[in-house]
Amino acid sequence: MKNRSLKISSNWKVIRDEFYEIDPLDKTISDEIKELELFCQEDLLWIQKDNYNIDLGWYGHDFSSGRFGLYLYKGSDWHNCQLLEKIQTKKYSEIISVINEISENVLKEEYNKTNPPEGSIDDFSEFDQYSLLQINDGREKLKSGQYSVGHAYLATGHVLKTDKTIYQQRGAIFLNFDSKQQGINYIEKTVNENPDIECWMIDSLGEHVITIDKDGERKY
Repeated sequence: MKNRSLKISSNWKVIRDEFYEIDPLDKTISDEIKELELFCQEDLLWIQKDNYNIDLGWYGHDFSSGRFGLYLYKGSDWHNCQLLEKIQTKKYSEIISVINEISENVLKEEYNKTNPPEGSIDDFSEFDQYSLLQINDGREKLKSGQYSVGHAYLATGHVLKTDKTIYQQRGAIFLNFDSKQQGINYIEKTVNENPDIECWMIDSLGEHVITIDKDGERKY
């Protein structure tokens, strides 16, 4: 790997590797190098392990308008796959840490315990961060006929705890309901009282049921 901070197992196949040790916040690195090796390289890294893909890019023409975009998905088609992780940030150190973590989680078969829906990654364009493992860790095992409701800030997609504060690895994310209608009633009341929040519902199989924001049900 061209980036020595990455600890990627040889079990991963490298498809593209243009991810150099360039922190966009590092003032000791010239603007010319950042422009050539980072800002102009939308496709920085692509590695595969079986049907898993880690894809990293820089989206934007410079630092002020751009940021890293990292995706872990399962499948061969961007528009017909299972999104497992997504993070968008300007922080180089955060990207390094997340790549090392999720590549190891794939080897540990952590994502085999999840059951994400298939779709297009573009369906998650409003979310800066999305982690299926964090969501599953925050959801209790449901009985058949039960439903879980989660919350996020509408503008940023940041996942919230049940007390409406930002989720930061700890705390309950989901509220559980014994019927779909109970969950929808709660969602409608919550969104009406908090128009900056969106809510989504998941069934006992982990399948997405509905997402509602201040404009009503979101159509995908």
